[in-house]
Amino acid sequence: MQLRSLEDDRPSPTEMVKVVLRIRPLNEAEGSKGAQKIVRGLEDGVTARVEPSDRPHRSFTLHRCFDQAMTQEALFDDIGVKNMLDKGLDGYSSLIFAFGQTGSGKTHTMIGPGGDDGITYNRGNIGNGIIPRSIFYLYEQMERRRQMNGSAFKIKMTFLEVYNEQVRDLLNPVPPSSSFSVYTSPSPLNPIATAFASSPPAPAPAPSLGIKVHWSEDKGFYASNATVVQARSAADAVGVLNDGVKNRKIGAHLLNAESSRSHSLLIIDILCR
Repeated sequence: MQLRSLEDDRPSPTEMVKVVLRIRPLNEAEGSKGAQKIVRGLEDGVTARVEPSDRPHRSFTLHRCFDQAMTQEALFDDIGVKNMLDKGLDGYSSLIFAFGQTGSGKTHTMIGPGGDDGITYNRGNIGNGIIPRSIFYLYEQMERRRQMNGSAFKIKMTFLEVYNEQVRDLLNPVPPSSSFSVYTSPSPLNPIATAFASSPPAPAPAPSLGIKVHWSEDKGFYASNATVVQARSAADAVGVLNDGVKNRKIGAHLLNAESSRSHSLLIIDILCR
């Protein structure tokens, strides 16, 4: 059965959310304990079947269901990310949200294998997750639009982490002392980047307080005093991503020897003129 890619589906007012399930293989710890896989994707490509040995079996229908054989490249090409990025370049807000229990493979899918080790991503890395692939696609499309109609784009990035109910700035873990700061990336891909805070910081904040989250009618929820980095090229943007993942909280647990112990949010603002 040949399924139509979600890239072919255009968002409609009645269906703005797409839900995709990716089933990971058993890891070494699970295999060594004789664990059995109880979730599988059916051949129709949209149904997940849960088959525990001690309970009734259940089926769930989604927009797409991928088994463990799905590659990073095929996943990115099929789930509609390119449509979302194109809409972002048109001025619409888009969000990709990875949800799952600890050790389910969120970091692998969104960033890539070993993503919390601060691996340097490049265009030819087959292990690249959705985020580095999205960065390369964005800059390719910005250049294409520049050549077609002279559009000029500017990319600004913010990288935050929620850990122990506090919001941390992954691009500047120490709160800045003024409303303007210069962020110099240690990554060879991002030798120089200028960053500025989105609003003046509170007077002499304690490092443990982290970033403050506010809400307003015109802006919704937003993080004040978060570092904003302008990325002039895909290499700059990947360097920012690489620097941010190095600052994430990771640790070992029973499901994963090196798991993200936090929730992270990469915000990419696209300005066009």
